[in-house]
Amino acid sequence: MDAQTSADTRLTYVTTGILLEKLVNSRRMDMYTHVIIDEVHERDKDVDFALLLVKKFLKTNSQRVKVILMSATFDSSSFAKYFTLSSKGDSAPVIEVYGKSKEVTEHYLPELQTLIKRMPEFDICKPMLDPCLYEAVMKLMCVFDKIEKAEQNASHEQEYAPVRGAVLIFLPGYDEIAALSDTLKNPSFNKKYWIIPLHSSITLEEQSKVFKDAPPHHRKVIISTNIAESSITVPDVKYVIDFCLTKNLVTDQYTNYTCLQLEWASKSNCIQRKGRAGRVDIGRVYRMVPRSFYDELPEYGTPEIKRVPLTSTILHVKKLNICEPLEMLAFALEPPNILDIENAIIQLKEALGLLAKGSNPYDGELTFVGQVMANLPLDIKLSKLIIFGFVFHCLEECIIIAASLSLQSFFARPFQKALEAYRSRLAWANDTFSDCLAYLNAYKTWREFMSQSRFRQPGGLSENKWCELNFIQMRRIREVDLLIKEIKSRLANHGIQEHHHHQNIARQSEESKILMLKVVIAGAFFPHYFLQENLDEQEIEREINENDPHSTVVITGLPPDQGLLYAFALKDMMACCGDSMDIEFEGQKAYIKFHRKSDINASSILQSVYLAVKMRLLRIPLGLAVFSHAEAERKIQQIRQSKSSLSENKFPINRYAVKLNPFSKIKRIPLPPPINRYTQIFISHFINCGHFWAQSPTLENTNYLKFLDLSINKRQGQNLMPLTHKPVPEMLCLAPYSDAESGIMPKYYRAQIQKVMGSTVEVFFIDYGNVENVEVEQLREIDENTPDVLTTPAL
Repeated sequence: MDAQTSADTRLTYVTTGILLEKLVNSRRMDMYTHVIIDEVHERDKDVDFALLLVKKFLKTNSQRVKVILMSATFDSSSFAKYFTLSSKGDSAPVIEVYGKSKEVTEHYLPELQTLIKRMPEFDICKPMLDPCLYEAVMKLMCVFDKIEKAEQNASHEQEYAPVRGAVLIFLPGYDEIAALSDTLKNPSFNKKYWIIPLHSSITLEEQSKVFKDAPPHHRKVIISTNIAESSITVPDVKYVIDFCLTKNLVTDQYTNYTCLQLEWASKSNCIQRKGRAGRVDIGRVYRMVPRSFYDELPEYGTPEIKRVPLTSTILHVKKLNICEPLEMLAFALEPPNILDIENAIIQLKEALGLLAKGSNPYDGELTFVGQVMANLPLDIKLSKLIIFGFVFHCLEECIIIAASLSLQSFFARPFQKALEAYRSRLAWANDTFSDCLAYLNAYKTWREFMSQSRFRQPGGLSENKWCELNFIQMRRIREVDLLIKEIKSRLANHGIQEHHHHQNIARQSEESKILMLKVVIAGAFFPHYFLQENLDEQEIEREINENDPHSTVVITGLPPDQGLLYAFALKDMMACCGDSMDIEFEGQKAYIKFHRKSDINASSILQSVYLAVKMRLLRIPLGLAVFSHAEAERKIQQIRQSKSSLSENKFPINRYAVKLNPFSKIKRIPLPPPINRYTQIFISHFINCGHFWAQSPTLENTNYLKFLDLSINKRQGQNLMPLTHKPVPEMLCLAPYSDAESGIMPKYYRAQIQKVMGSTVEVFFIDYGNVENVEVEQLREIDENTPDVLTTPAL
C-alpha cells in the first residue's frame, strides 16, 4: 500500500487492520483530515479497537479530524452516544441517506405450510436447520415460476416466464450449501437451475460466476454464506431465501479453543440480507422461520471483541504504553469480559510475549518476543512458530507456513471437484497428512517455477494453467508471497534473518529438517493437541470381517446376497480412490480391499482409504443400476452352480470374494500382540534404526524357510520356467539373489515386482525385506504344481 501513496495522495483505501496499525504506531491521527470507517455494524475486534483509539485521539491530540462512521444497518444511537465529545453531552450527529431500492416484501415460514410436510420446531437456544426445509425451498422455487408468469403475462403453454429472476439463498456453512445444492440437482426435479455456491473456500473463479448472466431459460440460484451480506452485491437478485442462521468464531472461556459455532442470525444480519433484493426490480424475502420466532432474534450480533481471543488487541495496548489493558479496554463501545482479558494475558505469558508483573493477572511486561509478536500481522501462535523457526534454523520454512495459515487457504476447492482437490492436497503433503507441510511444499514449488521463469517458456504451462491443474488459487498464493516479503521486512527490523550458517545446517538432511519442522510446529501450537481415543480392536475386526483396517473400507446397503453381480460396477465407482483392489461380499456388505504398491509401509493407512472416507464425508453418492429380483436370482443361481461344480466337497458359505487383479497377494504372519513386553527376532534386512525387516526365529518359521527353499530350488532351479506373462507391478514371481561376496550360486526366492524399467525390474523379496534390481529374463514363474509357495505366509 505504501508504494502506492505519496505526498500528493488525498484519498487512501485501507483495511481496518491497516488503519489500526497506523493509529497504534503513530499514537495520533491528525495526519488525516478525515477518517471514514465503513460497515461498522460488523463489529469485528479491529473495528471496535480502532473506534476506541479514534475516540481517545479525538479527545487528546487529534481534535480537528472529522470522523465518519457508515453502515446500512447499525444502532446509530449507541454509536452517536459513544462519540459524545462536548462538555454538554450532545451526541454525535446522525445523517440518514435513503437509497432508491425497489419494494421488497417479507414472507415467513407459516405462509409456506402447504409446501412442507411438517412444521419444524424452533428454539432460540438451540440453533439448527431441519432438513425438511430443503424440500420446502425446492417447492418454493417452483412457485417463483408461477409468480413470474403472472407478472409478465406469459401464456400458460410456456413452461417459464421470459425473464427468470435470480435467487439468493443464505445458509450457514459449506455442508448446508452442498446439501441444498444436491437437493436442487435431483434428476427427477429438472427445472433448469444454474446453481452457484458462494463460500470462502470456493475458488475465486467460481465465485465470479455470480456476476454473469444465466444461460438462456435458466434461473440463477446463488447459495451463499454471509459472504453475500455485504462483501458481494449481485444486482439481478429478485428473491432472497434466508434461513436466519450464521456461523461465528467463538472461544471457550475454559479451554481457550476457538471454533465456528452455529448461531441464529441477528435482525441486523437479516435486514442486511433482505437488502440484497430489490436492486433492479421488486423483490421478495422469504425467512424460513415463523414471524413470532423472528421477533425473538437479537437486534444485533455479539461483538467479536466479546467472543474471540484478545491476545493481539492486548499487544496493541501494550505497544501504545498508555495504560493497563483492563483500563484501556474498559473504554470500548462494549467492553470485553474481564475473564477474557485474564485468559488473554495468561496466553501471552505462556507464549513468552509478556513477563509476570507482580501478582497482577490483568497485565504484564512486554518482552522482546512480545514486541516481535506486536509488529507481525499474525496470530501469536504463528508469530511463535516463526520465532521457534529462527531458533531451530528453519526460519524460511516457518515464515512460509505462518503466512499461508494466516490468510485464506490458497488451495482450491472447486465445488464439483472436492475429491480431486483433496487428492491433490494429499500429494502436496507428501504422505505427512499435514496442512502445514502441504502449504510449504506447494509454495516452494510455485516460487521455484516463478524464479526460473518456467511459466514464460514457449510451449510450457502458464502460471494460471499450472495453478488450475494443481488446485491452487493463483491470486491467493500471490497474496501469501507478498505477506512473506512483508513478514521478512518486519523481522529484519528486529534483527531476525536467515543466516548463511543456518542455511548450511538446513541443507544437511531433508528428513531431519522435516522432523525438526514437526517439533517446531508442535511447540508453537501447544497445547492444542488431539488425542486419539482407545479403539475397540475386536469391534473393528467384526466390522471389517477380519480384513486389514489400513487398506479396507466397507460399503453397506447392497441387495441381499447379490453383491457379486455388482462387483465391477463397484470397482468403477471406487476407481477414483485406487484402481487396484479386491472385493469381498457378505450379505448386504461389500469389503473393498485396496492393494499396496509395496509392503514397505505395511502399517500405514493407504491413501485410497482416506479418499474413500472423504467420499463419504463429501456425500458423493454411490448409485447402482439394480437388477430386477427375478433377473438377479437367475444370475446368482448361475454363479452358485459354477462354484459348486468346482468345489463340491467344500463347506457352503455365503461369503464370496472377487479378484479384480490377476495376481494374488500373499498374507503376512501376524505381528506379536502389543501386550508382549519383548520378543525375539532375527533381522533379515536393515534400513535404519527405525526401519528394518525381521523374521521370527521360531521352529515353525525355520521349517517354512527350509520348505520354500526345497520347493523352489530343487535341481538348482533348472526346473523353473521363465515368465509367460509380461511383468507388471504387484505381480508375484521368483527372483534370484546371492551375496556377491560369498561367491555362491544364486538361489530363487519369492518376490513381488515393484517397478518395470525396460529390461530390468525392481523386486521386493517378501520373506526378507530387501529390494533389488533384476533382469526380466532372470525372473521365473511360480509353478502351479507347488501351490504351497503361494499360500505360505510372508515370513
